[in-house]
Amino acid sequence: MVLGPSGNINHHDGVPAETQSLWEIGLVFCFEVFSDLTFLPPLLIMHRHRRHFELYIGVFQLATGFLYNFCNALNVQMFLTELQWHALNNILTTTYFLLLLIHLQANSNPNVDIVLRYIAFTSVWIAQIKDEYWQPFYTALVVAAFSAMPVCKFFGAMRLPPYDGEMLVKGLCGAAAAALCFAVGLNDAVDPFRLFHGLSQALVGVALYYLWQLVPLVGTDPYSKSRSHAPPKSPVPSGMPPRVMSERAVSRLEYY
Repeated sequence: MVLGPSGNINHHDGVPAETQSLWEIGLVFCFEVFSDLTFLPPLLIMHRHRRHFELYIGVFQLATGFLYNFCNALNVQMFLTELQWHALNNILTTTYFLLLLIHLQANSNPNVDIVLRYIAFTSVWIAQIKDEYWQPFYTALVVAAFSAMPVCKFFGAMRLPPYDGEMLVKGLCGAAAAALCFAVGLNDAVDPFRLFHGLSQALVGVALYYLWQLVPLVGTDPYSKSRSHAPPKSPVPSGMPPRVMSERAVSRLEYY
């Protein structure tokens, strides 16, 4: 069995491709490949809010995941080998997760996020090479460091993070369900056609859709108990170029 940092298993080690019927291969293909489509809605959120770096990593992660699952399901090689696509996907998937953690810090200064994004990508890339992709010791250290950042920020400020409660509950439920399906799918005897593996991927996409919407609007005070429905006053004097500031409310996701 081939087990990488993300826990993916090459099911062909347990069931040789030549012993599988055409319909069995078709089922595996459907469950593994088409489940990647649930990663599209989070990418649309990034596109809508002009998060170009996150969109690049997300699209690249989706493409490598699709090619890895395609090679795994059909036992073929698409320019790179299955394990090479797997290794690339590990780097991008881990980076994608760290970008979400950076977003959850709800930093008011976009320059902080820009620096952290490049540090995250570079650190994961180097750590994965050091770990030789399949022994994720240093990668785990990088993930642990970025996971601690939002906790330390809000704990140090002695306040709760300004998250949308409904989105948080939906995102955590989706993540918990994905973890459960992933654990079941690790057993080839229980999941020979990769149904639970596909479900775990689909549920991760659902969870990401909600988690990328946790941070509230910049134009509102996230710690205020009351909300005013009156239109915000524009801080831009008349005659100023429109590129300086838009009068519409923009999300914390949106950078210019």
